[in-house]
Amino acid sequence: MDKLLVKAHNGSNEIPLNCIVNSSFYEHWQSNSTWELQLTVYDDGSVAYNSLSVEASLYWNNQEFIIKQFTPDYSNGLTTAAIVATHVYAEISRIRQYNTRTGTLTYSVADVLSFYLDDSSCNTMGYTYQVIGNFDSAQITDLGNNSGQDMLSQIISAWPTAVIYPDNKQIRVYSADSFGKDYGNRLDYLYNTQEVMLTYDSTGIVNSVKCFGKTVDTSISDDGSDDDTNTDITQYYFDPFIAQDMGSIANWGIHSGDDISDECFTDANAMRIYALTQMIPEPSLSIEIKSDQLSKPIAGEVRRLEIRPVGYTTHVQVLEYQYYPFDSTQQTDVTLNNTAKTILDYQRAQSVNLDRLVTIQKAKIASLSNEVATVSNTARALSNTTTTLSETDKTMQATIAQLQQQVKDLQNNSENWTAGSMFVDLSSNNGTTSTTDQAASWYTSLYGKGVKGAMIKLTQGSDSGTNYTNPIFNSQKANVISAGMKYIGAFHYFTASSVANATAEATHFLEELQSRNIGKSTIVACDVEASGLSKDEATLTSELAAFFKVLTDAGYTQTCIYASESWFTGDRFTFADTRAVYRWVAAWGSTKPNTCDAWQSADTFNGLSLDIDYSYNEAFV
Repeated sequence: MDKLLVKAHNGSNEIPLNCIVNSSFYEHWQSNSTWELQLTVYDDGSVAYNSLSVEASLYWNNQEFIIKQFTPDYSNGLTTAAIVATHVYAEISRIRQYNTRTGTLTYSVADVLSFYLDDSSCNTMGYTYQVIGNFDSAQITDLGNNSGQDMLSQIISAWPTAVIYPDNKQIRVYSADSFGKDYGNRLDYLYNTQEVMLTYDSTGIVNSVKCFGKTVDTSISDDGSDDDTNTDITQYYFDPFIAQDMGSIANWGIHSGDDISDECFTDANAMRIYALTQMIPEPSLSIEIKSDQLSKPIAGEVRRLEIRPVGYTTHVQVLEYQYYPFDSTQQTDVTLNNTAKTILDYQRAQSVNLDRLVTIQKAKIASLSNEVATVSNTARALSNTTTTLSETDKTMQATIAQLQQQVKDLQNNSENWTAGSMFVDLSSNNGTTSTTDQAASWYTSLYGKGVKGAMIKLTQGSDSGTNYTNPIFNSQKANVISAGMKYIGAFHYFTASSVANATAEATHFLEELQSRNIGKSTIVACDVEASGLSKDEATLTSELAAFFKVLTDAGYTQTCIYASESWFTGDRFTFADTRAVYRWVAAWGSTKPNTCDAWQSADTFNGLSLDIDYSYNEAFV
């Protein structure tokens, strides 16, 4: 865990600050807006505490923050102080460019930064800059005669998609494409994210505006009077016009906004293009999550967001977070972007979910119709029968015995196995609570709906670190078998960060398997999806190999990896070198992955929030 350091105002030494009220300390970052630390400290008589004051520096994750608010509180003999510290880049408001570049001129982002920061008479605090990514040129009128903070505001105004993400006193301006990075992590509702809040709002749509460009002033003398008077007539370089986003209008109708008037434009087409960038053509979709992950969010990181109960999958970018590094009981708040693609993914998921519900209802109606027909046919058959009740009973008993023998023959004859049988994967999330299993009838219902078996989560982490054992595993296993389904095997949720961690996790898993006398012919799977796993292919491969070595050395040779399809086909690990035998691939949709022994195709089944899988290897079902 990183240490928080303090340096007194005008001091020279950085000292560890150990008198923090851990639950109070958080880091808050918001794109192009806020980057600050907030915390409460108590007076422990240390040099570090006595170094705290306004304008003192705090150092966190190699970044400097300046204390702007220091509020001591003396109560019942205890002295505490509330602190708000802002990132050192905000001090750029203290520099000022007194010169002005008069007129409407064309600039690059670097031109603007250079005008303020390459001028030593203006930049007296040692700020530097870097532009990352590509930007078009833009026009700015009367640049200068304001502060460094105004400079940043002008950059955001002229290039609305730019992101300012500094490294201490280096002002870094990123293009949107350069700032967003996908590290393969995901936010998965009910796996690592317990709450997802979506606010869908159409009140801000603007898809039609009237545009006014630069004016040409003319004066006409009025000779019909005794006085020499001039009448001003306003003329434009081009006639005012209405700009519209036709795609948005087709979807949502006309939503007119305020006029746009800008003296920078002498060309109508250039202003039309600019006006389209100022519109809000789609409803906003605000996404806020509360994450169980203890690792610090990465500013601008692109992640896959999945809300399985409604079939919603999209890619979103971290635009704001509030993170409590010293208190694992407080969830991390993360706000995600609201791009048009995100909104369309949400609409598509809602449509698919509606279609699914309609299909279920149609199936129920068809099933009821078949039952009615069956009853009618049975009634006609009974009315026409000429056999005695005892003869019918004998015939039924003989038929049942024959069918039972056929079932046994089929079970004993592997040549009759066919691919595509359904099974489910269970964890404590599928209980009535996390510590209470479903009733036996719930499992019987699954079996009646065609589910042939189950994989069950047993463990997570290790005894040497964060560890977890499913408290209802034994009950789930017993109910699966009692309902007539196959207990396929157990799986472990993998969180290791080193080969030693992987060995410890496998040992924890093995101990729980052995304590329950789990047979060595069952499948033992490793659930590989945690966001904190190594992104280096060789590292993760070696960690998985170490995990499975512990199991195979103990005789559990039916090893399996569960992961998303992209992890198998990308460069997250090399399957052939992991010691795993089977591929259990998560790919939600209608298309089976090309290479898999089992396919997790959806997270709902018959209206239940339940992962549904298909077997393509007899080792499963």
